[in-house]
Amino acid sequence: MGVVLIYTSIKNLKGVGEKKAKLFAKLGVHTLFELIEYYPKRYDDMSKIYKIEDLEIGLKATFLARVVSISTNVSYNGKIITKVVVSDDNSRLNIIFLNARYISNMLKVDNLYYFNGTLTADKTVFYPEFVSFEDKPNGFGIRPVYSLTKGLSNADFSKLIDQIINVINTVPNILPKFILEKYSFLNRSEALLELHKPSSIKKLDRAKEVLIYEEIFLNQFLLFSSREIISREVKNFTYTKVEVNNIENKFPFKFTPSQKNVIEEIYNDMLSEKVMNRLIHGDVGCGKTAIAIAATYMAVNTGYQVAIMAPTEILATQHYETFKFIIGDEFRVELLVSKTSNKKEIYEDIKNGNINIIIGTHAIIQKDVIYNNLRLVVTDEQHRFGVRQRSVLKDKNEGNVDTLVMSATPIPRTLSMIVYGDLDISRVETMPMGRKEIYTKFVKNSEKPKLINFCKERIDKGERIYFVAPLIEENESSDLVSLDALYNSLIKSFKGYNVSKLHGKMSSTDKEEIINNFKLGKIDILVSTTVIEVGVDVPQATIIVITHVERFGLSQLHQLRGRVGRSDLKSYCFLTAGKYSEKIAERIKAMVNYSSGFDIAEIDLKLRGAGDILGTRQHGFQKFKIADFSRDFSIIKKARLDAKEYAKNLTNNELETNMEILFKSIKY
Repeated sequence: MGVVLIYTSIKNLKGVGEKKAKLFAKLGVHTLFELIEYYPKRYDDMSKIYKIEDLEIGLKATFLARVVSISTNVSYNGKIITKVVVSDDNSRLNIIFLNARYISNMLKVDNLYYFNGTLTADKTVFYPEFVSFEDKPNGFGIRPVYSLTKGLSNADFSKLIDQIINVINTVPNILPKFILEKYSFLNRSEALLELHKPSSIKKLDRAKEVLIYEEIFLNQFLLFSSREIISREVKNFTYTKVEVNNIENKFPFKFTPSQKNVIEEIYNDMLSEKVMNRLIHGDVGCGKTAIAIAATYMAVNTGYQVAIMAPTEILATQHYETFKFIIGDEFRVELLVSKTSNKKEIYEDIKNGNINIIIGTHAIIQKDVIYNNLRLVVTDEQHRFGVRQRSVLKDKNEGNVDTLVMSATPIPRTLSMIVYGDLDISRVETMPMGRKEIYTKFVKNSEKPKLINFCKERIDKGERIYFVAPLIEENESSDLVSLDALYNSLIKSFKGYNVSKLHGKMSSTDKEEIINNFKLGKIDILVSTTVIEVGVDVPQATIIVITHVERFGLSQLHQLRGRVGRSDLKSYCFLTAGKYSEKIAERIKAMVNYSSGFDIAEIDLKLRGAGDILGTRQHGFQKFKIADFSRDFSIIKKARLDAKEYAKNLTNNELETNMEILFKSIKY
């Protein structure tokens, strides 16, 4: 397939001008490649042909009939009624069109047509779709239905596909030849053509099977390739062993059994000759930071440097304060974020080895930062390292590094193998002692005055409150209450109290100042977007009110709820909805009845499916285009095992070459 041809703009296709190109751009479709890779969301099977006598009332169906007569009348209210009588071998049927003068020109008496419509109780079909038997002897067939934006139709999409069939036919296979032969898979070009232009249900199923398999295989091959390359590395450094009890004594609390087990797993990894690539997977507030400090301690106690990379400056600052409090008297801890004034001095001290622990955002692994003896990197899953990032650090550091990944959101066990195929996983199952369960309640509109009074009572006791809105500003096309509108409303409801707002568009300095003032009690109520979702830790915050729950996923709601309940104070999560439906009711019910993030994740899987969960930004994972975890588990399992085996049998050079090719061939 010519690269130039496949990446040609869709503007070169007939019928695609600037206006239509902009509509396709909203779907992420700019080139022929993206058009081909934009899969239908479902199919309307119109291939089964019914006899008129077998049509069922209320069932949309296709039937083949000959036009017997066409008559046109005007009703008492001026509507033009076109009545078409059709028949097959045994039966007759009336078809009605309203205000459609053109019908008498399109349908011809004695000609055969395929009709697709719904039979009413009075044995009539209104406004059916039709096509001439002469033009399409096989009828409507199986019709793809695409998820489109306003201004585009399935017919538009189908016409474009018709123009590039010759291009689709040249698409090469991505899967290895032995895999295609092993399962008698269709070639990729044939499968893609069948997906957009299905010839039969049986062949369409075969096309879906190979594309589902391919999607999982490629995804898992990339993960297993990374895992294989890393697992083959042998450390060129060793650690001095630290006992878990020794590091525990530095904390103002005792570790939970779960924390101890995970720390032991990490220490075993660090002491082995293999490079560590482990993920800490736990619920909100389970004590992952303490585990990261324990791992850091072993590294710096041996004389190595550690880099702690956080997703936001707020969380980086919080980590800095925590690390400094626990082990800052023994080791030098520095914060490197955008507002850091003495960056040059810090760069120099990192290079000279004078700084033991450096904490910041992804900037701490950029080219300006040269480490003296970096051996451990602690990161979040958004920034988890692949082979490329490790290679950069290895080159800069004259040797390999151990990595520890912190998971922000629990996901079901069944999905963890897909998301974390390149990592060893440690699960923190239990919560620290003294943590009280957060009381969660749905608040009706009529109960809001009561909620306001309750909030005032808690503030008067020295506690703080979050209000969360889904938008920053009003949107004319939405009926959502924005952060600004909510803020203005709360100022009126909470006269005499300090209300402030926080959102992602603010500068890092402003955000940090607001968070600090909230911690210090200078702010009573913080009105925020989801910027507080990860990492904001204010023990005195005991109430979170989440507005418009319909705009948040279940796992995201649980993450937001985790901003409270971070002390021994009784905490509350109140939910309000702008729109209420059965789907929203299920989400609210789950929040009210379950407090465990792992339980919430399992319910979220049932409610939303794997695709949406894997697509969340926390996992840095693009939504699968065609694979569905609950529906396609057997194919997924097969593809995963094959990818693992395939990666095992390749050399590092072959793995890296294949990974480069795949990165160019697919968009993950």
